[in-house]
Amino acid sequence: MLGLVLPNSKSVLLKKYTFENCKELHGIQNNKEAVVSYFNSLLITPNLNIIEKFYSLLHLRDLCVGNIIELRDFNFDIILLQDEIQEIEDIKRVITFEDSSITLNYPKNFSYTTLHEDSFIESITLDGETIDYSELNIENQNLIFNYIPATVKTKINNFYKQHIKKLKIEFLIKGKVVSIDFTNEHIIDFLTGILIPIDEKIYRDYIFILSERINDVGFLQQSTYLDIKDYMDLYIRESEERQEKLKNKNQ
Repeated sequence: MLGLVLPNSKSVLLKKYTFENCKELHGIQNNKEAVVSYFNSLLITPNLNIIEKFYSLLHLRDLCVGNIIELRDFNFDIILLQDEIQEIEDIKRVITFEDSSITLNYPKNFSYTTLHEDSFIESITLDGETIDYSELNIENQNLIFNYIPATVKTKINNFYKQHIKKLKIEFLIKGKVVSIDFTNEHIIDFLTGILIPIDEKIYRDYIFILSERINDVGFLQQSTYLDIKDYMDLYIRESEERQEKLKNKNQ
């Protein structure tokens, strides 16, 4: 179990992201809904919004995979992204109407479609019962949203317009502006990409090579990718030294 303190002073607990996790995520990467669920399973602390989750997953990547993100055109340090979200603003707002209320906030889950205005509904209290809106299926969300009075929908829409722009992060790399958009599935693709450092073939090769020295395959699977890289570097160095000694002996 790992921990961190977010820029808004909220403490977060996370599961260690293991070598086996890399393989599992690789296997489901084309199923966006499954990937979002997998991300959530790595976060022990509940009720985080998507900015808090993003920061937490970057931290997990830093500790368990490495801090340098390698893209096709350039590489950059995770800290560049984290610096852009050093202020996670508290935007929570409660709207009351009749005997009910709606709590608005940043969305809780990454979207594999597009974020709409009702994505900012955190919870709704009807007849004294509070419902976590994000946990409802689309059909039930639509039923509840259609029940909301038009004047309240206008307030929700205004809240959406005011804060949706905060879900697009821009940062500068080598003079080029790079943006990351939380409002659609591209954020899922980005996180998936940086959390999968290898494909299944390399995974099998590493396990096969290292199991000759470390017989406990379960230990290897539960190690982090950073640990596996260290083991492989050590294995390669020892192999090279052994070959050099054999070469010198035969001369």
